Amino acid sequence: MGMELEKYADAMAKCSHCAFCQAGCPVFKEDLLETHMPRARMDLIRASLLGGEMALTRRARSVVDRCLLCGTCSRTCPAQVPVDDVVIAARARIYGAGRKGLVDRLFRRSFMEGRGLSGPALLVARAARGRGWVASEIPPFADEPLSATILPGELPFEGDRRARAAYFTGCATNSGYTDTGRDALFVLAKNGVQVVIPEGIACCGMPALAEGDVETARAMAEKNVAALKDIEADFLVTDCTTCGLMFAKKIPALLGPEHPLFADAMKLAGKTREVTDFLAGLGLSATPGPLEETLTYHVPCHGNWTPTLADAPRAIFSQIPGVNLVEMDRPDACCGAGGGFFLDERQLAVDIREKKLANLKETGAGIIATQCPSCRGFLADPLPGVRVVHPVSVLARALAGRIETEPEE
Repeated sequence: MGMELEKYADAMAKCSHCAFCQAGCPVFKEDLLETHMPRARMDLIRASLLGGEMALTRRARSVVDRCLLCGTCSRTCPAQVPVDDVVIAARARIYGAGRKGLVDRLFRRSFMEGRGLSGPALLVARAARGRGWVASEIPPFADEPLSATILPGELPFEGDRRARAAYFTGCATNSGYTDTGRDALFVLAKNGVQVVIPEGIACCGMPALAEGDVETARAMAEKNVAALKDIEADFLVTDCTTCGLMFAKKIPALLGPEHPLFADAMKLAGKTREVTDFLAGLGLSATPGPLEETLTYHVPCHGNWTPTLADAPRAIFSQIPGVNLVEMDRPDACCGAGGGFFLDERQLAVDIREKKLANLKETGAGIIATQCPSCRGFLADPLPGVRVVHPVSVLARALAGRIETEPEE
């Protein structure tokens, strides 16, 4: 199987300690500790988990944990060392499936089965939120998950069929940001895309993978590939950049070439698109109406699995009359959310976010667009009066002629 730590030994040996990773690592830039540079983190992993030169101390575990898995270091590495995958493999070696307690395992099981909470579990989650036991950056759970109202099968579309796409609904869209899912399906249909809603899918697996629970992540990957491999579709479209990263890069690595589903996973990887990137590449057949809004765009860290994704929203916004896109300083800088990183490393995440918030406020924008649901919640909480939305929702408003002036709660 893939992602065993030993498989990355040769890749780690390619690190020349050039320090290119220093410029992009949000944790190092905040802590300014050599130990928290990606190259030092890999040296520590190699010495404590592969070579045996040093013991795996509590401090060593902390260094492994104090990584956002943003992937910036991997993208800037001249040797193309997959540092984020090395950290995941190290966490798997250290923690396996035993890092979290019973509550966390129950949450993972709920996502495995239904990509969210329902029934008694949903009531408990809402009660916990009401008592302040749940971080305010986590969006409220919807009354009904998207999967309860949009059933598996083919959806209608307008005009001539221009493409056929399977739509993967991630956990955040299914359980919290259902508006994103509805807007994405609306926009796809308006532009002549026949959408197929698959059945029997699970969470993409990244939350489990980030914790080092490779076993659970692999089970989710197997379930999803099995559910999607026989669907006749030109593309696999998702609104979540992290889900897209999983299908495009992580699932093939997680399964490995020897896995019976590896060939199917590779085919799905080649078909995977984020929805705005897909629409920008396909071209809009429906003409957007005017939308008088000033907005800015936060590029999510997990959006760099394809070179065109970061510019796709910009291309779409340019086709909406009245939209004023104001670029912030360093739009691709990490916001600190890191999936659930902000829950475990709260102060570090908040400190990283402060720099991003300063850049956002300087734009004067009333809307922040981003494709990552984790970024969306983490940025929206400290910005009352500002809407943080998926870019596809901006396009949906322009196509539907909806006027929304109130910020989301």
